[in-house]
Amino acid sequence: MTRLASIVTVALLAARPVAAVGQTPTLVVVDQPPQQIAGTCKPPAYPEILRQAGIEGTVALEFVIGLDGVPDSASLRVTQTSHPLFVTPARTALLTCRYQPGRAGGQPIRTLSSQIINFRLARPDSTRSRP
Repeated sequence: MTRLASIVTVALLAARPVAAVGQTPTLVVVDQPPQQIAGTCKPPAYPEILRQAGIEGTVALEFVIGLDGVPDSASLRVTQTSHPLFVTPARTALLTCRYQPGRAGGQPIRTLSSQIINFRLARPDSTRSRP
């Protein structure tokens, strides 16, 4: 079983391309943070070798949500992972998500956000009676 953790907006960028390396992004006060649209995120595929080994884990991702509510794949970066085999399915799953873009002054803006994707194995139901 996998679960997408809630999104956290960590900084806000003006409605322009993501700052180039060495440039400082413009920070603005947000009137409305971006909101994930329910049902748009596909669950990540659990790497079979990790499932068989009983390994669970997490991947923390940072990315820009565009004016259209789509995560910018060029901005997507992994900030932390418990196992490298979780990275590709986490990235793939995140890119399926759609958002209501953040707003400042009533206008949609690009926002730098982060999300944690959890990889958890289903647990046997311990409350069931055994035959």
